[in-house]
Amino acid sequence: MTSSKLSGFRASGIIAVLVLSLFLGACDGGSNNTGVNHKPLATIAADVHARIGQAAGLDAGASSDADGDALSFRWVLASKPADSSAGFTATTAAQPDFTPDVEGDYLFSVTVSDGRLSDTANVTLHASRDIALLDYRVLDAEYSRTLDRLVMVAGSPNRLYMRDPVSGDEAAIDLPRMPTSVSVSPDGLSAAVAYDAWVSLINLEQGILEHTWPVSTDSVDVVLGGNGYAYVFPLTNQWTDIYSIDLTTGAASGGSGWSIFAGTKARLHPDGQRIYGANNGLLPSDLEAYDISAGPAGYLYDSPYHGDYAVCGNLWFSEEGLRIFTRCGNVFRASEIRAQDMLYNGRLDQLVAIQALDHSAAAGKVLVIPAAQYTPDGEMSPEDTELQLYGDDYLAFESRKALPPFLVGGKAYAGHGRFVFHDANGEHHYVILQADDTSGLLKDYGITGY
Repeated sequence: MTSSKLSGFRASGIIAVLVLSLFLGACDGGSNNTGVNHKPLATIAADVHARIGQAAGLDAGASSDADGDALSFRWVLASKPADSSAGFTATTAAQPDFTPDVEGDYLFSVTVSDGRLSDTANVTLHASRDIALLDYRVLDAEYSRTLDRLVMVAGSPNRLYMRDPVSGDEAAIDLPRMPTSVSVSPDGLSAAVAYDAWVSLINLEQGILEHTWPVSTDSVDVVLGGNGYAYVFPLTNQWTDIYSIDLTTGAASGGSGWSIFAGTKARLHPDGQRIYGANNGLLPSDLEAYDISAGPAGYLYDSPYHGDYAVCGNLWFSEEGLRIFTRCGNVFRASEIRAQDMLYNGRLDQLVAIQALDHSAAAGKVLVIPAAQYTPDGEMSPEDTELQLYGDDYLAFESRKALPPFLVGGKAYAGHGRFVFHDANGEHHYVILQADDTSGLLKDYGITGY
C-alpha cells in the first residue's frame, strides 16, 4: 500500500471514530436522551378546606418533569369572594401558604415550567368559619337572653352547661341522671331539666342545682313557667296528661286525665299564661293550647283546623308572641281570644320541614335550619346543612348560607344544624352543629357564630 493511500485510510477512520464517539456521547451524556424536551406535569393536591384567618397550605410539590429538569412555579389567585381583600404573595414556592379572610371559594392556578415548556393546574380553597368543638354531645338546648348564654344538657357525663358563645367560657352543673330536655324560664335566670321520672330546678345565675323532685312519668319535653311551676310532657302511654310540679313544694298534679297524646312537644307562650303543644303520633297533626294562669296546666282547645295545615309535631314562637311557627313551615296567629287563636298566617316557603327556628324582634329576622328528609333511596337529604333567613314582616325569604363543615385530617365533613339562637340584641346568632356520621368523630358537636 502506498503512503498516500494509507494516509487517506487513516483520515477516514479517524472521522468515523469521531462521528461514532459523538453519537455515543449524545446517548449517554445529557438529561435528554433524544434531544426532545418533554412538557412538565403540574400536579396539585385535591381541593383544600380551611378556616377563615388560618393559614392553609397549597401543594404542587408532586409536579414532575420526565427529563429531570429543574422546575419553577408561578401561582395566581384567579378568583376570590367579592368581599375578600386577602392578598397572595408567596407565588413562586412549590408549597405556598394562603390565609383566607372571608367565607367562600378561592380559585388558584399554578404554572409549572422547566424553562422551555410549562403546564398549568387549578385548585379551589374552600374557606369556612370556625367551629368551636364541644367535649359533649348536646341532647337539648335553649338560650338565656338575660345572661346571653347557651344553656345545654348532655349525657356522659350528665351535666347542664352554660356557655358564653363569644368567649367560649363555660360553667358545668352536674345532674343526677341522663337528661331528656331543658327549659329556660321567661326571666332567663332559671332552668328546668327533665329526666325519666324526675325533674330538677337549676339556678342559672348562681350556677347551682336547687332541687330535684320525682314525677311519675317519663318525659319528652319540659316547660318552665314564670309562675313557680314546671310542666312535664310524657313520652309514652298514648292518651295521657300534663304533669304540673310545684317548684316550692315538689308536689305534682295531673297524670290522671286524658288531655294530651304522649309525645307532644310544648313551649311557653311569651305572655306566661299559656302553653301551646304540637302533638305527635296523631293524624292529622294539630296544635293545642293549655291554660297555666292558676298554676296547674289545664287543657283549653285545639286549632280550628283538621288537617288543613300540617303541624308536624313541633313549634316555636315569635319573640313577642304573635306568631306560632310549626315544623312543617306553616305559621299561625297566637291570641288570647279563642276565635283569633291558631288561625293560619302564612308559611315559610323555602323548606319542607324545620329542624330549628329562632326569631329576634330587634333584628326583624327569623332564622331557620331546615330539617333533613329521607330520599327515595333511603338516604338523608342535606337540607340541614344550611341556614335560611326570613323577614318577620311578611315572612319573605331573604337568603341562605351553607353551615361550615367539620374538618378532620384535612377532609371536610358536613355540619348538620341542630339548634339556632339569636343573642340578646339580635346582632349575632349561633348554631349548634353535629358532624356527619361519616366523620367518625366521637365528640361530634360544635358551635359556630355569625
